[in-house]
Amino acid sequence: MRDKIFTICLFAALAATSASAMPSPDAVSRKVAGNEYQSKKQYEEAQRQYMEALRLEPGYSAVHYNLGILYFYRLDSDPARYQKALYHLNAYRLLEPGAEDMANVIAHIRQSIEKIEDEERQAFQNAVLEGTTEALEKFAKRYEVGYYADNARAQIKEIKAYEEEKAKGDAQVQAAFGKALASGDPAQMDDFIKNHPDSPQAEEGRALRARWAEAKAKEEADYAAAAKTDNAQTLDAFADKYPSSELAGKARARASHLNSAADALTLAEESGSTAAVNKFLEIFGDTPYKAEALELLETFKKAEIEKAAASEAK
Repeated sequence: MRDKIFTICLFAALAATSASAMPSPDAVSRKVAGNEYQSKKQYEEAQRQYMEALRLEPGYSAVHYNLGILYFYRLDSDPARYQKALYHLNAYRLLEPGAEDMANVIAHIRQSIEKIEDEERQAFQNAVLEGTTEALEKFAKRYEVGYYADNARAQIKEIKAYEEEKAKGDAQVQAAFGKALASGDPAQMDDFIKNHPDSPQAEEGRALRARWAEAKAKEEADYAAAAKTDNAQTLDAFADKYPSSELAGKARARASHLNSAADALTLAEESGSTAAVNKFLEIFGDTPYKAEALELLETFKKAEIEKAAASEAK
């Protein structure tokens, strides 16, 4: 279809000029100059002279032939040399259908088409090997129609869909990692690593998890030591050292309980009442003040007995 459209457009462009019409003297002069430059191997200047001749006479068949051969064999610095060779040789074919050298012209036309297809195929392969949407889009822009252009556009669509899906997945992984990171909990980080073992964040997560586990072990050891003392001041010191720890709450609660026990024991002692001491033991019997309260209870009981005996003696 592309070749058919190309032929129709080319024929329409040349139809206004008769192949048998005598070219103008200026056009002939330009053609002769082009031939002279070509014999001297000054190919770019020859190309300029031929193009000027065609500007003057668009249907100058001999110039089309000369330009076609020049592009095919000599102007290798032009990236579109075979496309241009095809254009001019096909123009010659349409203008001189009965030319004696037509078999040679058609052979060059076919070779030009093969060269163009080879270049397009190689350009497509290079774009595919580069593997980016930019490379494929550049190819599809240069080669707008054809099998390779359609294939390039299909691959662009697939790559973009993959990149969108990957970006969505990466965002979900990053959100999960952020959640585990904010928790500071080795168990939550373990869950993240288990669910996303091959993610870039997993390696960072493993390193963080090791540090967290070490810090957690140190925290738990410090709490165990503070809890063993069962001293309010020591427990408060632990809570001050680890303010965001779950154990800090337990430490402060125990310290508060111990401080309340000290105050309650003082009040019970001041009351001199066994009932007050018994109430203390009911509430604070789990504190180090229990032994002191039991001694105090025995003292109060003994005092009550002595007081009762004295009353009976009277």
